[in-house]
Amino acid sequence: MYIYFNIKNTKDIYDFLSQAERQNKDNLFVEWFLNKGIPKLRSIDLNNLPKDDRFLAMLELDEYFLKSEMDFTDPEEIRRCIISFVNSLQQYIDLSKEELNEECRV
Repeated sequence: MYIYFNIKNTKDIYDFLSQAERQNKDNLFVEWFLNKGIPKLRSIDLNNLPKDDRFLAMLELDEYFLKSEMDFTDPEEIRRCIISFVNSLQQYIDLSKEELNEECRV
């Protein structure tokens, strides 16, 4: 997001989004991140993430898609990748934990 918005040296995500808002940089995306993205990320227990290769593979795939969009030919695709990642993270965690639990039962 620092590259997308071309903003540096912020103390936290709120400062970052505030700077983006002040510079009128994609205010709809900033609003989404403030009202939906951050609450969604805060609801995730980051201290209890799955330690399994499938979970990492899901994250790496999202990272790959995002990096492939960083040529900025279509800023909407960058936003879409970020939103998709935020919206999918809990699902990735749940799927990985479910698969790990099934393996333990077998």
